[in-house]
Amino acid sequence: MMSEKIFKLCFLSRKNEPPAKNIDEVEWEFISESMEEVYGYGGFLYLKIESNENSYIKELHFIAREMEFRIIAMTRDKDKKRELLEWWNPSLREYIGESLFLDDAYDSRMTSNDLEVGKEIFRDFYENSDLMPCNLENFRSQWDPLPH
Repeated sequence: MMSEKIFKLCFLSRKNEPPAKNIDEVEWEFISESMEEVYGYGGFLYLKIESNENSYIKELHFIAREMEFRIIAMTRDKDKKRELLEWWNPSLREYIGESLFLDDAYDSRMTSNDLEVGKEIFRDFYENSDLMPCNLENFRSQWDPLPH
């Protein structure tokens, strides 16, 4: 059994041509810099834990267009409806409508332009090999959205 945390990063920003970069055993500083690039230019970033089969969260996805992002968590939940969780911005509690993000309409509470909030969630996952309850409580199944 591995005692060391091992994370794998995959990312592509519109600043660079495909294919996506895949980095094994990635350090936090590189994750942070990659998030800044994806946030600034648009693109995606996936962070997967390779060394902890007991973590609830197995992978975080950061999807961005220029200066706006969404976060998705892939879990190990036995309930199929909770295998994919979407982040809801805790600073936006009241429904104000939908916004277009890339090609799809989403509840505007599911996006953010505050990169530091996104980094905090990814750092929590990186440092704790899972999400702590204070961050996990802002993720919801698509079958359990916040009410309008």
